[in-house]
Amino acid sequence: MMRPPRRSGAPTLPRLIAGAVGLSLLTACVPVQQGVSRVAGLGPSATEVGSSTRQFVARVEAGAPVKIVALEDRGGALTSIVQMTDSAQGGQWRTPDNVGFALQDGFLLGTAALGNDLMTADIAETRALVLAGRDGLAVRVHRYLDGQNATLIRSFVCDVTIGGPAPLVLDNRSFDTRLVTETCRNPDLSFENYYWIGGGRILQSKQWVGPQVGYVSMREVILG
Repeated sequence: MMRPPRRSGAPTLPRLIAGAVGLSLLTACVPVQQGVSRVAGLGPSATEVGSSTRQFVARVEAGAPVKIVALEDRGGALTSIVQMTDSAQGGQWRTPDNVGFALQDGFLLGTAALGNDLMTADIAETRALVLAGRDGLAVRVHRYLDGQNATLIRSFVCDVTIGGPAPLVLDNRSFDTRLVTETCRNPDLSFENYYWIGGGRILQSKQWVGPQVGYVSMREVILG
């Protein structure tokens, strides 16, 4: 039976929340190891990196939302992602070297260019409970590609629990948040997602991508 490692006690995201993280980190994250795909061992070409980095910088300069992310099970290296597109069904976010994350209101819908990617995730029931601040059961469905390029579907039953106050400091600003835990299981796998909810939105989260990639932690960058 495959089970990702379970961590006891409250989740900690020390590399995401320690100290002030602002525009200086954004600019630093562009050249440093060229983002998470270096950690993943993907090594995009110089041409690809150059083009995607220019697009990344242009979006940041245009004032698009930015998040800091870390792949916890791949060394925890930090990088930044910027929103490239947005819609009611979810937005596309990219690192400087074109690793992709699909997010809807901060909930992870999919990844691209990490290897063993999460192709899509059905998270409607979880999203409704978390944003409404209600305990309850939810079903989520993940889709992956296997080694034969066939779709592998994994379904989970998840218990959403609204926790108590969890004060959060981001970029030298304090936020009143509640820590929401989503505990998911099926006969073969189990994992826990965490969401820090403040002002009706996810300010910080730790979400499971899949058995090979593990967890991604992310948090908003607060500007101004």
